Formats: sequence, C-alpha cells, structure tokens
Amino acid sequence: MRLLYSARYIMSSISYEKKLYQRLKTLSDAFLLSSRDLDYKAVLRAATKHFKVFTEADASVLMLHDTKKNLTPVCSLGIPISKVRDTKLPSSTRLKNILAHPVLDVRYASFMNTPFIQNRKLIGLCAVFSTVPEKFDIFEHNKYENLFLTILASYIAASVENAILANSLQLIEHSKSEQKNSPDTIDNLAP
Repeated sequence: MRLLYSARYIMSSISYEKKLYQRLKTLSDAFLLSSRDLDYKAVLRAATKHFKVFTEADASVLMLHDTKKNLTPVCSLGIPISKVRDTKLPSSTRLKNILAHPVLDVRYASFMNTPFIQNRKLIGLCAVFSTVPEKFDIFEHNKYENLFLTILASYIAASVENAILANSLQLIEHSKSEQKNSPDTIDNLAP
C-alpha cells in the first residue's frame, strides 16, 4: 500500500513539474516576444498560441479594439476565424460582464476570458475554450496559477500594444514616403 502511494506521489509530482515547466516556458516565450518581434500579425498569432498552450485549451481567440471601439476577433486557433470574425463586443461592456459571460457563441463546455490591460486601459482580451467542463477553474481558485496568468496577460498586452504602435508608425512612414514621391504635392506646385 505504501509503495502504491509513493508511486502515485512521484507520478503527480512529475506531472506537476512538467506543467510548471510548460507554464514557465510559455512565460519566457512571451517575455522574449516583446523584445524580438514587432510584426503585428506575428505578435497576434504568438499571443493567441501562448494563451492556448498556457491554459491547455482546445481553442483560443484574441480580440482587440477595432476602429469603432468594439472588441473584434483578430486571431483564432482551434476555431476558424470565419466563424467568429463578425462577433463584436462594444467597448462600453463592463469588465466584470466580459469575465462572467462567453464573448463568442461557440459550443464548448467551459470558457475563460482574460483581459489585456495596458496603462489602465482595456486593449483587448483572449478567450479560451475547452470541451472539458470547469477546465479553467484552477486559474480562479489557485492563487499561483492566477498569478502566472496575470503575468502572461500583462506581457502579452505590452507586446500587442508595442506591435500596434510599430504598425501605426510604419503606416505613417509609408504614407509620408508616398506623399513625398507624388508629383502633385504642394511643394511641387509652388513656382
């Protein structure tokens, strides 16, 4: 009996260690993301993947503010983006309502929405889904798992915000370049 208990303890310890390693690896990858890649689409794909892997979810959808200040899906893993693309969540929606209700009408047994907050402003959220009921309860009831998730969300929010800013700067530079090379600019019309 004692040998059986020891074997179970060792197996659960190994399982916990593997899970902890996976969580720390995902956090490490998220930290490196902000210093390595400012490509907008690559950052969105990586953020969506990190949340899916970190939470061991079946699907993950990243939503960001669009030009009309709605939260709109911009990247998805496990659910075709075509199925969720038209979903919009008004930015006036209270954060507690976002956390308590699924933002997408998809057929999964459990969900979890994690807000991305940067400079005290909601910039988006990641929704994860699982076929396993109550899959994400651990993030609500275990303070360490919740802390890991908060750290991941903070770094992802910063990476997404940096990618958005870099993308905006590239668009401005491209626009200035086109204006400069255009023959009908004000400078070229002056005598």
